[in-house]
Amino acid sequence: MTVDLQLQPTTEPGRQFVELAEKHAADFATRAEQHDREGSFPSGNWEAMRQSGFLGACAPADMGGLGLESLFDVTVGLNRLGRVDPSAGIGVNMHVVTAWMLNRYLGLLGRHDYTEVLQAHLRAIGSGQAVFCTAGTEPGSNPMYPMTTATPVEGGYRINGRKIFATNSPVATWFFTIVRVDDGAGNYQSGGAYVPRGTPGVTINNDWDALGMRASGSNSMTFEDVFVPADQVITFGPWGSRPTFHYEIATVGNIGILGVFLGIAEAARDATVELARGRTRARSGRPLAERHAVQHVIGELEVDVHVMRAAVEHCGHLLEATFGGRFPSEDEMVAAMRHFQSTKTFVNQRAIEAVDRAMRASGGAGFMAASPLSRMYRDVRAGPFMQPWSPLEVYTYLGQLALGLDPTDDG
Repeated sequence: MTVDLQLQPTTEPGRQFVELAEKHAADFATRAEQHDREGSFPSGNWEAMRQSGFLGACAPADMGGLGLESLFDVTVGLNRLGRVDPSAGIGVNMHVVTAWMLNRYLGLLGRHDYTEVLQAHLRAIGSGQAVFCTAGTEPGSNPMYPMTTATPVEGGYRINGRKIFATNSPVATWFFTIVRVDDGAGNYQSGGAYVPRGTPGVTINNDWDALGMRASGSNSMTFEDVFVPADQVITFGPWGSRPTFHYEIATVGNIGILGVFLGIAEAARDATVELARGRTRARSGRPLAERHAVQHVIGELEVDVHVMRAAVEHCGHLLEATFGGRFPSEDEMVAAMRHFQSTKTFVNQRAIEAVDRAMRASGGAGFMAASPLSRMYRDVRAGPFMQPWSPLEVYTYLGQLALGLDPTDDG
């Protein structure tokens, strides 16, 4: 009997979500190489996910969704996509986690002026009418210090600024952009604005041309005097502070992506096992699987995969317990960020090492563009550069926390 050791969903909506993810993954696998080679965005894949209800999973059941509330189960589903199409995995994360957070705030706020906006967005997601793109990253800044500015005008705000890495931008119907909100007196609040596609002044620059994740549509965007009604702009706290929402975006908003990078490592392990079983040595005719050197590399890949699975599972459940259904304390948020950032750094590095091992075992075959390992080798290197902390900053940040120091930002 073979024991299935892959990550498994824990709830019924999660089981449905993972089942849909596996079906879509099998379909996307037939086109992933082509889209990677062309650097093209797979709009047809997104239409398929919309029609199946996959994109609406985190909307409440009475709003057309699956009622998926388990953050860990979201991660498991994205893990399945990550094995064959990491570009789709990171893109779906940006959308479904937005729905997860909207539903969370709807439940926590109760009766509040903003609940009508939350409900409208969730109904649109549940019915498949809305796809969200989070436009948060800016060149030379970080999400705590956005330079994109929302200036108050009659009836709302005018937004001006530039964003990069706007994943899903070719298909998004709504853009949630991180801004600083001017109070009219020279002071700023950190905030976010919901901007519908087609709003005058919004430009998607169609300039995504990267080493990896080439089918993610992560274009840059510009906002030029974009008007947004007042009820579509929210504030989190003083500009540069670390409000609850910052911790949620940085942890909850990214845990699913770790499932994607775990998926890349799993796929590299599987490709190496298949190669070792299927290829033979020319002189002896014996399979590569009988070579001790190949067995050793596969043993290392086994360790990589099993330890990464454990780390992602533990972190997913911890974040779910911290943010699910309640507002955590500041100490709990800091602890969650510390745990997530440690897990993210470990998984990103270990996934890169796993693909490197697989490339070594493949010999020259993995170096060829037609090999799935070639794409994995490029895609997996996107992980360390995703928010919140870059490879240049992460160890200083974690060291400061461990030493009991207040993490600083050097601008």
